Amino acid sequence: LPGLTIDVAPGRTGTAKFDLFFSLAEQRGAHGEPQGIAGAIEYSSDIYDAPTVQALFDRWLHFLDIATTHPDQPLNHIDILTPEEHRRAVVEFNDTVHAVPDVSLGELFVRQVAQSPDAPAVTDGAVTLTYAQLDACANQFACEVVGRGVRPGDAVAVLLERSIASVTTVLGLMKAGAVYVPLDARYPADRIRHVLADTGATLVVTDDASQPHLPADAADVLLIDSTPGGEEQCEAPGVGVCSGDAAYVMYTSGSTGVPKGIVVTHRNVVALALDPRFEGSAHERVLLHSPAAFDASTYELWVPLLGGGTVVVAPAGDLDVAVLRQVISGRGVTGLW
Repeated sequence: LPGLTIDVAPGRTGTAKFDLFFSLAEQRGAHGEPQGIAGAIEYSSDIYDAPTVQALFDRWLHFLDIATTHPDQPLNHIDILTPEEHRRAVVEFNDTVHAVPDVSLGELFVRQVAQSPDAPAVTDGAVTLTYAQLDACANQFACEVVGRGVRPGDAVAVLLERSIASVTTVLGLMKAGAVYVPLDARYPADRIRHVLADTGATLVVTDDASQPHLPADAADVLLIDSTPGGEEQCEAPGVGVCSGDAAYVMYTSGSTGVPKGIVVTHRNVVALALDPRFEGSAHERVLLHSPAAFDASTYELWVPLLGGGTVVVAPAGDLDVAVLRQVISGRGVTGLW
């Protein structure tokens, strides 16, 4: 068309056709000589922000630079992260070292009692025990099991419904220097027998609802009430417990063979519970609902108790979504597994 002047103008629709779109084109001079590559990146701002897209682009340029500088290097040997990203991931993000007190769980709990004796330590919705009250109940239980002949390092099996008493039991066993071995009422009888025999448990702590699941030839049985104990005062037994001593034994699923007991020390639990990631208000009220024989219960129990928070005990038995919703919202749960 005579007299018509033509130019190129990029169109702008204000929307992204794709979540992330790289548009690239080789540039050439008047005589066809290469003049680099020009391009643009288009992205959905509902999914990405500018710094994220810039980081993706920087990684890509970094990858291309290494690939073209060292063309004989296999692609899977090229680090996709930029040196700065690598430093942050390996050095900064992985800087998780923190001091772990060289004391037992019982000693650490007593320290927390001294700091916040009147704060709520455990609740089931109907009953709430303060740190001082829970400490007194645990001392009373510790004295009882010591009186029944339990010595430091002895394995004590625990088969209880979820309750405040189940919290008191574990804490009391720690004060007595015992090693608790959690059982699950859903275990087959043969598995319970195996765990009891493998650990050499000298005592089984259970309640009325759980006792029928024990084998008839179980070790000495201590039947307890699921409600908190009385007001009888008892000093903690003078038992020396070191941080390297065993706190509990939990068993693997056994899906690939015989279930294997894994020994966890007081120091192991303290290192978890006092991890800086649990600081702040997110773990002030933690829901205790995992089976006691599942290691998530370690978080649910010890993170709040050693950090001044509250253990919120879910109702006993299997929980459906409606019950969980009611417990979480009705009891102010702030953290859960």
